[in-house]
Amino acid sequence: MILTAAVTLLITVLTTTVCFSVFQLFLRRNQVQSAEFSLQVVSNNIATDMKDIIYFSKWCCSNGVIQDYLEAFKDLNKLPTASNDSSNLRPMALSTHNRLKEEYYKTRSYKYIRAIVSTNNENNFLHMTSSVSTSSPYAAKLIRKSDFFEPLFHADDFLWIGLIHDPLSSINQGEFIPIVRPVYDKFNSEIIGWTYVEISTRLFTDYLATYPLPDDSLFFINMGDKTYRYQSNTLVETKKPYEISENSARKESFLAGTLVHSVTMSGGEKRILIERPIDGVNDWSISQILSEQQFKQQKNLYTLLIIGICFFIVSMGILLAFFLNRFIMEPIHKLSNKIDSISTGDFTRDNTIEWNHELGQIGRGINTMSGNIITLMEKRVSDEKQKRIWNIRFFKARSILIFSITR
Repeated sequence: MILTAAVTLLITVLTTTVCFSVFQLFLRRNQVQSAEFSLQVVSNNIATDMKDIIYFSKWCCSNGVIQDYLEAFKDLNKLPTASNDSSNLRPMALSTHNRLKEEYYKTRSYKYIRAIVSTNNENNFLHMTSSVSTSSPYAAKLIRKSDFFEPLFHADDFLWIGLIHDPLSSINQGEFIPIVRPVYDKFNSEIIGWTYVEISTRLFTDYLATYPLPDDSLFFINMGDKTYRYQSNTLVETKKPYEISENSARKESFLAGTLVHSVTMSGGEKRILIERPIDGVNDWSISQILSEQQFKQQKNLYTLLIIGICFFIVSMGILLAFFLNRFIMEPIHKLSNKIDSISTGDFTRDNTIEWNHELGQIGRGINTMSGNIITLMEKRVSDEKQKRIWNIRFFKARSILIFSITR
């Protein structure tokens, strides 16, 4: 019984340890996999939108209609009146605007962008937006005076400086991602104008509005050397509150291109960070620090399940011990007691040890043996009595014989 209890306890401990380790590994891998797929969906949507926006910006810089418009208006201070329009510049401006409008609304993400195509003197420009707003006659000049204009204008390629406040509105405090590119003459390398594309942060927040983000999980958007945290449907510039451990990029990622890092938070807590680059946009990525609260909740759930399994195993062990005691140990004790009673001279038949199983056969054998011993003893006593009678008769006959001879 002690051995049975010990083996049951050992099996319980081993089962608990293995199950807990396997479940913990399964939970973490499932959490990482779920976050990877969620990040992939958001990343792919943003990448698709950004590819269309970048294509639209490049189209504005290379389209022949736009280039002809900028070439024709580059030296004019304003649009000529209808009576003075000897070169038909007004119809040209209207047709260019319609062509720009057509391409603008063909862009998948037009609702997130505002576009301006301007000459170098900023006196003549085309303004395109999906929102209901009036175009200021000084919009191009305001853009040109902004701090971000020159670095973006002179960059060799698209340069990402992060979010900026809307330079065209003193009331709207929204933030945007600016794109500024020069427009070259179609026949030489002369710069005849520039294009400005303003990308709303709704490009991110609309996709993240339904993103499954637990309370203690952190979501970041990285643009160049700027990091923004997504919270309360807004993007807030922040410093990274974590440090990535050296050589922490693990091979646990389920999707190509996704990086899984082990990071240390500013408070010293160890967490896991999933990072997914945005295809087609250099130095852009989204990342998420996994929720420990969610992991602990699932861990507690599985812990309860493991405790239930252990309780079941222990219960089965106790039940097994009970049945072993009832069907094996008790009969053996009764058989042992009967044998002890026989050794002390009690040969009475005990019908309670004749069960309907293998031990009952032993009990029946003991009772048969006990009966045989009684029969043997009774025969021995009968033989002894008969022997005594014969001895008495013998001595009596011998005495009579001796008496007769002597007489």
